[in-house]
Amino acid sequence: MSLLKKSMGRGIRLYRTSSGMSQDELSHLLGVSAITIALWETGVTFPSISLVTKLAEVFGISELDLFCPAEDGEEDFSLLGVKVPTNDSVREKVIKEIKRLRLIRGMSQQELAEKIGVAKTTMSRIECGTTRFNMKRLPKFAEALGVTKEELLNPDPNAEKPRLAKIHRERKEKTMT
Repeated sequence: MSLLKKSMGRGIRLYRTSSGMSQDELSHLLGVSAITIALWETGVTFPSISLVTKLAEVFGISELDLFCPAEDGEEDFSLLGVKVPTNDSVREKVIKEIKRLRLIRGMSQQELAEKIGVAKTTMSRIECGTTRFNMKRLPKFAEALGVTKEELLNPDPNAEKPRLAKIHRERKEKTMT
């Protein structure tokens, strides 16, 4: 078994289990058998390139992330100089802050998705919590929303709440100009 197959297998298993999916559920989404998923996860075989792309979309990550999964409940932000716990409560807090900021800025999911380079369906799944949010995307979200990474990780509890009527009016005005 090659190191590359083993690493990718570990990545598929990590992202699948972090997303709360069974091998059977993932196999249905991809149109392959559960045995195929098991063979990938154990490093016996590789998925095709088209399935690697589909896996990345299902998990809301880049294809490269499948080869380099995080371990030990942390993701290394060595470029940021910090390690961030990746438990669900941290992810949920970040996702809520992303959605709050998107709404306050009058951005649609489509607009934010385009700014960070993902499909609108992926953006929707991230906000709904049906796709695992990859913390490595934090810098892209921060840049797209005009905040720092730290502000996404530690939102102000007294921050302005989105006012849907105001947001709707502003969006309408935006499309009219």
